Amino acid sequence: RATARALAGSRTLPLLIEPLWREQSFGVLEGLDVPTIQQQHPQLWAQWTRFEADYALPEGGESNAQFFERARQALQSALATHAGKRIAVVTHGGVLDMLWRRVHALPQANLPAMQLYRRSVATRQRESLDTSLRSLETYALTARSATSEEASLRTREAELIMKFIERAAAVQPRGQVVLDQSDAARNTTLEDGDVIRIPERSSLVLVSGEVLFPNAVVHDARSRVTDYVQRVGGFNQGADQSRLLVMHQDGSVVAATESATVQPGDEIMVLPKIDTKRIEITRGITQIIYQIAVAAKVLLAL
Repeated sequence: RATARALAGSRTLPLLIEPLWREQSFGVLEGLDVPTIQQQHPQLWAQWTRFEADYALPEGGESNAQFFERARQALQSALATHAGKRIAVVTHGGVLDMLWRRVHALPQANLPAMQLYRRSVATRQRESLDTSLRSLETYALTARSATSEEASLRTREAELIMKFIERAAAVQPRGQVVLDQSDAARNTTLEDGDVIRIPERSSLVLVSGEVLFPNAVVHDARSRVTDYVQRVGGFNQGADQSRLLVMHQDGSVVAATESATVQPGDEIMVLPKIDTKRIEITRGITQIIYQIAVAAKVLLAL
């Protein structure tokens, strides 16, 4: 309660005490630390550490099954009572563990692919993209021409590039944070406004970009990246066959080499060829295409 009062007090927020969010009741062992329990109640400790769902400690203890159901009710009640609102819940580790077990219990949940979206990351992605777009615009508008014919070609090319910049500027980065399965990832501190999404397990692989028939195909553990591309008709004329990305559900992205592992739920993105004779322009557009593909899962072509 002290943490909740401190949080509410600094923001002049109402403080609601809801008994459903209290810690598990340990009955006769309430208030004792582990060494004391092991010394004074060895048999109860041995029984408790079997973690049997329906076992409750004497004198009013809660079984794990009862505790799990109470935590579920607490969450459902909060969602129903405060629908459409932003609330902060301050509770105990045991309650959080029960809610995590509820998430984990869903058979369709793909926990290794947990997704975290953060506004501050989206802002930095936006700033980085804007910087790249300004550099590209500078290259496109300041190039010199030796002849009138070359100047005419440069002008048409600049018009195409400015249209590309306009479309790229309208893209909104998602701000996804790449989470791995390390302890550091599991202990990531959340920020205000963070969104956690747990995707469903999928048996499909999405193939998009410069292919003949962008589509989702059934995952096959024996298939390589190029096998999936062939299953949607192969590359089209605008494809850069040396630039393919495999985008995992957890936000990580790898170059689609022949040895790249394609997992269920992945997206294979075939990037376009950049047809320009100026190295700076080619490099700038390629960088922006990569940035947008990673930050927004959107593919733009010139």
